[in-house]
Amino acid sequence: MATSAAVVYQCSKCRTIIGDKSSWLGVDVGLWTMLLNPTTIVKQKVSIGKKLVTSTEGLDVGSTFVWLKCSHCSRILGKKYHSTSRRLDRHRGTLTLSLDRLESYELGSSQAIAESRWDDPPLSSYNQLMEQILKMKVLLVTLNQRVCYLESLLPPDPAQPSQLPSNAAAVAPSGGTNSSTAVAPSDGT
Repeated sequence: MATSAAVVYQCSKCRTIIGDKSSWLGVDVGLWTMLLNPTTIVKQKVSIGKKLVTSTEGLDVGSTFVWLKCSHCSRILGKKYHSTSRRLDRHRGTLTLSLDRLESYELGSSQAIAESRWDDPPLSSYNQLMEQILKMKVLLVTLNQRVCYLESLLPPDPAQPSQLPSNAAAVAPSGGTNSSTAVAPSDGT
């Protein structure tokens, strides 16, 4: 049986080691953050703020937290939540670090791990997996609606019989989409 390699997480500015794979609890794609167990973190390397802040915008609006900083270079790495909405319950008490502020390194390799590998460790519970599947389902349904709507706007090709369903207008996206499930088109960057 192959064992997985040890991975360390570092401040992307000064490369100070913040934690390792044993402290990994999960990833929140919506917030673009990684959750680490505070009991297994190199405590001298992460400075936990004292001033309680309340979020006024974004997915964590209404949540209270303290800032987490790299003790070496003072770069803000993320947040430690004290109170959250129900959606963010699993963040409470953990170190929620911004993925764009971290780098990871697989011990024994000669290079940093690519961003696409952040979610390699298995999800910690069935509920988290189901949450990810639901997000993908909503995304696929939304994309299907957009494609059907755009196809309905195309002029019919007289050389080919119509392949569009007769109810293409019925699947056009409505103006009242829920902002938590709406997906902005990619600008290619």
